[in-house]
Amino acid sequence: LPDGNTLVIITADHGEAFFEHGQYGHASSLFDDELRIPLIIVPPRSGAFSNAVATESVCNLDLYPTILDLTGVRCQAPVEGRSLRGLLDGRGMESRPLYAELNRAADMTSIRSDGWKLINDKVAGTDMLFDTGRDPGERANLLAARPDVADRLRKELSAWETARKPFAAPRGNVNMTPAQRKILESLGYVAGGSTNAAGGGAPDPRPPPSP
Repeated sequence: LPDGNTLVIITADHGEAFFEHGQYGHASSLFDDELRIPLIIVPPRSGAFSNAVATESVCNLDLYPTILDLTGVRCQAPVEGRSLRGLLDGRGMESRPLYAELNRAADMTSIRSDGWKLINDKVAGTDMLFDTGRDPGERANLLAARPDVADRLRKELSAWETARKPFAAPRGNVNMTPAQRKILESLGYVAGGSTNAAGGGAPDPRPPPSP
């Protein structure tokens, strides 16, 4: 590929659960099994950038401003996310909270901040708190052990939910053949199919509370 004017990004739209928390597939929880994705960026004039693995947490919302920055395109309208150029040229970037939401098979939001992650399950009315540095597999729910951290993250998550603009997708009737619907159900894009473990109903994705 021409090095001077080619930008290559390899990524994905979601992770995949393989029964780490009792589920298979995606769009069923906000555990890292389903949130973490690969991200490889080879910028134009790549020789001017350092080859490194970044340990900072980033978000797929950062892709758009990164593409604009690396290709020299100015955008007058505000955009969500931020350019990842600082990670590419070795300067590093200031940490910030990262948020996620799920409103398909479940209704959840989450926040990751300062090595902690809080998942709010709106249907069950419960929270889960994980120390992602010591417990990357999100097995020990520390909600009862660290109420101070949970309260702080709840406030930050609530402020984010209040501030963001709701998105209302246009609705209408879609004519699909049974075969087309079956394909979309298998991918989790329409209701009807199940990607959960067999056994009559969706298993509880939440790990047991730590003793």
